[in-house]
Amino acid sequence: MLVAQATSEMAIYVHVSNQPCVYNILVVAVQKEIGEAKKHLMFIHAVSGYDTVLALYGQGKKKAFQIIQRDVNSFQFLDCFSNPESTKEEIASAGERFTLQLYGAWKI
Repeated sequence: MLVAQATSEMAIYVHVSNQPCVYNILVVAVQKEIGEAKKHLMFIHAVSGYDTVLALYGQGKKKAFQIIQRDVNSFQFLDCFSNPESTKEEIASAGERFTLQLYGAWKI
């Protein structure tokens, strides 16, 4: 969530400790690495579950992210989740479409 919300002016680091290695990773560097997929991170977090109770069966954050990152331009329909002017129908349709793609229904 930090990667999705941080701005380029913020000098925020994430401290990762995987003994014996310790890393300090600049959040802006992560944003540059994932490119346009950044704008869908909050959606991925919400739809793929933020705990074990709310996760979609057999699907995880990694798979959801990989699907979007593979061709981020074909997922512009997800922009409705960050648009306060979106209708309930647009949001429901986009969520349904993504869920179908997550489970392998590419031709919808």
